[in-house]
Amino acid sequence: MRCKPGMSCCNPYREQVGLSCKYGWQVLCGTNELARLAEYAPANVPQFITTLLQTFPLSAGFIASHATRVGHLADFVIRAAYYCAILKTKTERNAFRDQIAGYLDAGLLADFDALLSAEWARLRCK
Repeated sequence: MRCKPGMSCCNPYREQVGLSCKYGWQVLCGTNELARLAEYAPANVPQFITTLLQTFPLSAGFIASHATRVGHLADFVIRAAYYCAILKTKTERNAFRDQIAGYLDAGLLADFDALLSAEWARLRCK
């Protein structure tokens, strides 16, 4: 199982023979892998959340709900803030924040905003 932007299937063997999956199935494969990692390799969850966000940015809310389900919402908040900070425009960053805001309580949203501001400033050396 692998996730990367532009893939047509998370199974490279299926992809090699020209088979593909729809976007929704790819997201489900990714969130199933998130659950598997949470159970058997929890140290790998934060990096995999980053991979999921890079591969499926339009499904960040869905990823947040699954991170909650597997007990890794705090990891999601950190990785989502780092991901959001690299987005080029303020419009993109605001749209991403709006997408996940409904999945976070006020405290976690404040943590996200603080981490985003710090990472944005760090990346732009301000």
